[in-house]
Amino acid sequence: MKYRATLLSIVLLIWSNISSATESFTEVREFFNKITNLSNSYDVSVVKYYSDNAKIGTIRTYPTGMKRSLELTGKQWKELIIKAMPLAKLKNDKSTMSN
Repeated sequence: MKYRATLLSIVLLIWSNISSATESFTEVREFFNKITNLSNSYDVSVVKYYSDNAKIGTIRTYPTGMKRSLELTGKQWKELIIKAMPLAKLKNDKSTMSN
């Protein structure tokens, strides 16, 4: 009997949070799209959305097909964006963001 009561409590808790989760997902998607749009328009103001303590994983694919992986802190990433964004714009270099 305790098992059923616990299970029912969990189901009710999940059910009550579905609406909240949907709103949260929408906010996260909007935030992700904002960062992607700023990055794709070469706007260095995108750096304000990264925490200095973030862990950023990136894979650079070169025209030769060679790939290079980097893991940077948010602070290192912001410094790189500020330096590299003007060159990326000149070369029409685009990023693909995921996960």
